[in-house]
Amino acid sequence: MNQRPGPSLIELDLPGSPTTWSDLGFVVVDDRITLANLVLVVGSPEPRLALDPVPDGVGDWLGLPVRPISGQRHGGQTSADEAGTTSATSATTATPNRITGVDHIVIMTPEERSTVESIAMLGWEIRRERLSTIAGVDAVQRFVWAGAVLLEIVTPVARNQESDEEPVAAQVWGVSFASSDLDETVSFLGPRSGPPRAAVQPGRRIATLQRGVVDHRLHVAIMTARA
Repeated sequence: MNQRPGPSLIELDLPGSPTTWSDLGFVVVDDRITLANLVLVVGSPEPRLALDPVPDGVGDWLGLPVRPISGQRHGGQTSADEAGTTSATSATTATPNRITGVDHIVIMTPEERSTVESIAMLGWEIRRERLSTIAGVDAVQRFVWAGAVLLEIVTPVARNQESDEEPVAAQVWGVSFASSDLDETVSFLGPRSGPPRAAVQPGRRIATLQRGVVDHRLHVAIMTARA
């Protein structure tokens, strides 16, 4: 039973053709990849979040479109509390890439105050907050659980200062997958992936796909599973 506050992220629409995702070792059925904790709907012109429940009056979140769930669920499940409980084995049986689920999703947001207000508006709880450097940019990272999916919400520090720049919408910057065997995953992906290296999280390793393998807008990484 999901006891985390706020709506659950059930589905995520992502760019990249179904063929591209299939070639990466995912099982794609009707443009959908069913993982242990999330359904990815691929081939989308823009990322969209499918939340359950969708808060009244919410059509977007920091400029990211929000939609209701589509009705196709994990293994025929029918409630948000059940979403994400499908076992990794049944959700990813015989997939050559050894990927079992989504470790976390990175969302870049434009401005600190609106970000914090929007997180509170959805009822999500900020579990951790820290200063870091993302792609060479000083940023604030905030971590929230959207049901069974961890969101890393990143706000560049420069955007937090007074500026005459036009506001920009949030974007799904990247997805990090969890693998049951990272070495096997990297071996399967071949030159499409960089080599495994130590992750920021102690005791874990990470490898990143070459930029543009899926879509030039989306950064993709694979990590060893959480202990």
